[in-house]
Amino acid sequence: PTLTMRLNGVGLRLRPQGFFQTNTAVTEGLYATAAAWVAEAGLPAAAWDLYCGVGGFAFHLARAGVRDVWGMESSAEAVAAARETAAELGLADRARFSAGDATSALSFEKRRAPEALSFEKRRPRPDAVVVNPPRRGIGAELADALEDSGVPTVLYSSCNPATLAQDLARMPSYRVTRVQVFDMFPQTRHAEVLTLLTRR
Repeated sequence: PTLTMRLNGVGLRLRPQGFFQTNTAVTEGLYATAAAWVAEAGLPAAAWDLYCGVGGFAFHLARAGVRDVWGMESSAEAVAAARETAAELGLADRARFSAGDATSALSFEKRRAPEALSFEKRRPRPDAVVVNPPRRGIGAELADALEDSGVPTVLYSSCNPATLAQDLARMPSYRVTRVQVFDMFPQTRHAEVLTLLTRR
């Protein structure tokens, strides 16, 4: 069974076991802000949405004009839902999704130029990467890979400021250019923090 949730005019398909933010109204603001920031930073030709869930960030980037979007998520059900949404929106050729471990999505050859990055066939090198990890953060492997990648823009959506700080400390080549807090969990100590990182 699937359910369609409409955010900012984008009908996202949901299935059981697929992650979706708990506060729909605030999530609309989060996705809209992310798309606007990426566009203002210089609209990328290709973007990756890691820990993509049902593709909320990916579809908002595609609607903003990003020509090629690829998302990765560990939940096969969420990926299936994202593919349904892509087909329904007529974006199957521009928005593709894979099930797998997002921490190893960005593979690279150490001590070589960014141009030596090796990516899966038909997956363009990203100009921007969106990460929306669980509370544990993206961790050392992905933070180090981003640091060495040469990717000019990273958008980090975090529900845990402690792990966000740890991850950012591993990426000194990036500077924080914009930050916004979203009250995703009202009447609790928790919030979602969106951070735009650009390479120094």
